Amino acid sequence: VDAPPPVPSLLSPAPEADIFGDDAILIWSAVADPEGAEVRYVIELCRQDDCQKSEPQTEVSISVVERMEAGETYTWRVEAFDPAMNASGPSERAQFSVFGTASDMQTSETGCGCKIDAPTRNGIPWTALFWMALIVIWRARMRRV
Repeated sequence: VDAPPPVPSLLSPAPEADIFGDDAILIWSAVADPEGAEVRYVIELCRQDDCQKSEPQTEVSISVVERMEAGETYTWRVEAFDPAMNASGPSERAQFSVFGTASDMQTSETGCGCKIDAPTRNGIPWTALFWMALIVIWRARMRRV
């Protein structure tokens, strides 16, 4: 009898996790076929009622970064198959939410990935004006001594 492989366990992201879209790498446990054959995995990723299945793969992780949209909630599960296409049955579903993606971020000309929004007067940040004023006052007091 050619028995199917066991059902994989979902490892990451944690159930109900809030993740950054660039961290959307799905990871599950490897399972062994009872007869020692190579196991392939098919991953199902859903956003609301829109579900997509991956091609069978031998790896125990898959990047879905390019499919992520900020503010969306996703569910996923994995099913294992042996070469005879005996299926483990799907794993339980896990859900995660995406709070942001790299495409949502504004980047500077240097590519730092950050947004600096400091109030300025004539192109000089207020903190720089404060420190310049403090230095002028200190120097004036030092001259009196």
